[in-house]
Amino acid sequence: MRYLVAIDGSDQAFDAARVLTHLSPSEHTLFLHAVDIPRPSYPALASDTAQELYHNVELRMREKGERLVQRAVSLLPNGVGLVESRVEGGSAAEVILSTAERELIDLIIMGARGLGPAQALIFGSVSLRVATHASCAVLTVPVPMPALRRVLLAVEGQQDAGVALQFLTRKPFNHPVEVYVLTVLALPFGEGEEKTVFEPLGDMTLRSAQQFVEDIAGRLSTLPYCAMPVSKVGPPAATILTYAEELRPDLIIIGSHTRNTISRFPLGSISHKILHGTRLPVLTLR
Repeated sequence: MRYLVAIDGSDQAFDAARVLTHLSPSEHTLFLHAVDIPRPSYPALASDTAQELYHNVELRMREKGERLVQRAVSLLPNGVGLVESRVEGGSAAEVILSTAERELIDLIIMGARGLGPAQALIFGSVSLRVATHASCAVLTVPVPMPALRRVLLAVEGQQDAGVALQFLTRKPFNHPVEVYVLTVLALPFGEGEEKTVFEPLGDMTLRSAQQFVEDIAGRLSTLPYCAMPVSKVGPPAATILTYAEELRPDLIIIGSHTRNTISRFPLGSISHKILHGTRLPVLTLR
């Protein structure tokens, strides 16, 4: 596995760096800090003095970035694999995404400062943009992860399940974990007589869903993981969040069906609602 750890100086970024203690040693781990240098609106008209000022600002920001990255690297225990540190210029989300694609990264790990839905809509969120548009898995860490023993894996269908199984087959965790495989059925069968007519179909669908997660749990148990199947009925995002509050996992794993196109930014998707609605670390798979 190839990891990219995004460092921005926040407490959450250093919490993200510490997560490496719970992950299998990597083939290569890149610690990355993005320096977004302010530029004059009309650079051709700027004086030599102004240009020198911008150069000095950039130099100081890069030096600060180097110190932040080295501090993050110093938090790592021995045996995490090959580690590289780098400071790149540009907006944080674009630098992270382009570097991850160029370096063939398997997992981006980054802190999340917990912007609410309204703030994220108005101001944007680096972690949300990366989780949405990355071509690889993204682990967002809003709080420290002192242990990684219990995982909630939420799957919608065969596509999610296949991606999750492929990722977990690589045995990305340092220690054995319990995996609770959850699927949620939203059954919009109406009320009253209409609901009564469709109840047999709902029962059949629920049995099929339970068989679906039992199959996934069975396959995980051969890897080996300790896997438990769970099926529920209700609004998907809200039901996942409610079950997470009951289970208190160390990590939530979800799939994402988004695409790397800004115009299709899916603010209402299940994965976004999970990212906004929990203070637990969330691993978004591709």
